[in-house]
Amino acid sequence: MMVSKRRCGAIRYLSAQHATATCCRGCLAKWHQIPQGEPLSKAQQQYIVSVIHYWLVIQMNQQ
Repeated sequence: MMVSKRRCGAIRYLSAQHATATCCRGCLAKWHQIPQGEPLSKAQQQYIVSVIHYWLVIQMNQQ
């Protein structure tokens, strides 16, 4: 996967997705018990965003 060097925020976001196992539907199913093959509900979307946000806050506070 190529990411432009000018998009540092995008790189951090992609790292967050992998670190929190929210990068793909397979990981969402395996680690978060969110079933594949059906659209994400609003509640599931909010949960995913909150998991990523939590990880980003922890990472930012460590720097």
